[in-house]
Amino acid sequence: MAERAILVCDVCGEPASETVSFKVGTRTLLKDFCSKHLAELTAGARRPRRGRKPKSATQLQAAPRRPRRASKKTTTARRPTRQIKDTATLEKRRAALAKARQALAEKRAAAKAG
Repeated sequence: MAERAILVCDVCGEPASETVSFKVGTRTLLKDFCSKHLAELTAGARRPRRGRKPKSATQLQAAPRRPRRASKKTTTARRPTRQIKDTATLEKRRAALAKARQALAEKRAAAKAG
């Protein structure tokens, strides 16, 4: 046994000739119309214009302009590092690195044990 779906006009109940989709806000809706009600619907309609929709004046004022950069050139290269020639500074640096390594080793040992 086969079934057949027949579309009927959402206004009067006669067989529908067209299904119309339209948007209200963010919702897209569908409605079925017979030829009589479709003609009524399209009587006052207009074609959409090409291009972007015009923005309201409040939106244009709300968006501040960003300042331009002096140059578009961006460098990702690192600066060359200078060698530490002062022996006292070098010893302090080495001691700080050794202390950091020791703390990291203790942290890893505690995580492994626990």
